[in-house]
Amino acid sequence: MKLFSCLLLTLISIEISAITPQPRFGGDSTLLKRRLYYYGGGIDEIGNMNTSTSQELIYLDIEKSFEIKSGLSAWQKVNVTGDLQPEANYLYAMAVLPRSNSIAIYGGAGSNNGQLLQNTAVLYNETTGSWQTIDDPQSNLKQVYLASFQRGKGSIGYLFGGRSYAGDVYPPFAKEMQIFDPFTYSWTTGAAVPDEYGVRFRTPSALYHNDIYYIGGMSANYTNTQITHDNTMVPMSDILIYHIDENTWEKKTATGDVPAPRIMHTVTSKPNTNSIMVFGGKYNGMHFLNQPTKSVAAYPFLVSDKFMVFINIIATSQHYYSNEWWRRRLRIKHRLNGMGKKESYRCRSRTIIWTFSCFCRL
Repeated sequence: MKLFSCLLLTLISIEISAITPQPRFGGDSTLLKRRLYYYGGGIDEIGNMNTSTSQELIYLDIEKSFEIKSGLSAWQKVNVTGDLQPEANYLYAMAVLPRSNSIAIYGGAGSNNGQLLQNTAVLYNETTGSWQTIDDPQSNLKQVYLASFQRGKGSIGYLFGGRSYAGDVYPPFAKEMQIFDPFTYSWTTGAAVPDEYGVRFRTPSALYHNDIYYIGGMSANYTNTQITHDNTMVPMSDILIYHIDENTWEKKTATGDVPAPRIMHTVTSKPNTNSIMVFGGKYNGMHFLNQPTKSVAAYPFLVSDKFMVFINIIATSQHYYSNEWWRRRLRIKHRLNGMGKKESYRCRSRTIIWTFSCFCRL
């Protein structure tokens, strides 16, 4: 008999008007009430520079469980009301803002045809079933893609990172934290990431307590006149943290057996725990980052007097997908499965340290 110490993945059903979506990548999902929404995405194979993109907004009702094999045919297409229709898009940033019952989408690569989006920042209101435009806080960059949009407490949105999709903008990188209030539809500009920490793009984020963690992704070095190093993989040991209450940045350094750098992964906090999970990406693996709650100032990289634990859960290659937690279960929507090297990591230290340890027993 096989023992599986792995996370149970369950999918939940809807009964009417179901569709089977085309396979896609580069989109994102978010959970609003009992619906898992997924927007856009690239339709063709990963690596095709001329991929077409989708403008569909679809959802999965996750109130009732059903068999995984029937889950693909349980999605529903949102019939949008109003004059504004969503544009085809992928590689955008998405955030759920539940207190305003809305989903914000920012930037992206659009139709992937060299044309810029007509509306670079939009909001979907679930109550009215309609889209509306919102101001772009970084209009000087024309159109930002590969950014991260994270919900904070009180449905305030925190937008950071990414780079301009337009070819005539320099420097093309977004450095400031942009803060969106969905009740006034207004933006304020927060602190810029310090130069010594570097810019970030393709870097996912997770909210833990009232801090936002950015793990992995890419960075670049540039001068006033040119980019000297571009698309540099950020070490997984470099954990960038934005402190919401203080409007300050901090970088913590993990040591030990650090996992390989990666992009196309997700980072999410596990509800009711001290864990942040990093899943998949260019290199396979699922890792838990256990973040204890008590601060101990005696250790420069210490977050608590408890252990921080990174644990690999699934040892298959996954990338260009998205995930959400619902009632302490994880939903993962992905585009591509592949064969990958089995790897697992666990941190056993009062600093952030990666070590090799198998979590899943078969």
